[in-house]
Amino acid sequence: MSIKLNLGSGQHPLEGFMNLDAELGWCFEDGLHQYQNEEVDAITVSHSLMYVREEDMLNVMQEFWRVLKPGGVVRITEDNTHHWKWHGRNVDTTPELMFKYMTLAGFRVADMEVNTTMYTDNSLIQEWHPKAVSFYIEGKKI
Repeated sequence: MSIKLNLGSGQHPLEGFMNLDAELGWCFEDGLHQYQNEEVDAITVSHSLMYVREEDMLNVMQEFWRVLKPGGVVRITEDNTHHWKWHGRNVDTTPELMFKYMTLAGFRVADMEVNTTMYTDNSLIQEWHPKAVSFYIEGKKI
């Protein structure tokens, strides 16, 4: 059975995914302790990493790495908050910041287009804020 996670799901749970969110009692800094090493096939995160403090970002990415199977993919769809003010954010999320921490965690990282993915299907693709200045980055565990 395939395990896919939708982290920071908020108002947008995905069918066929384990949807985890602060509204459901989970936050990124808690980690993914309910999952074993190399148990998860894929992770998608949409518009929520801006709420993670930068000093916690590497631990978050390392936790993604820990739970993903070899060949597993994490897709980040995020607002480039460097270009605009967003109330309540903890960090300016930029492609460079995500690339840095994903690379440090061990992922092979690539910029993606809105409708492209390294995953085996399009299920990780999310776009809930089409007017936002979004970027799309994926990391693959090799």
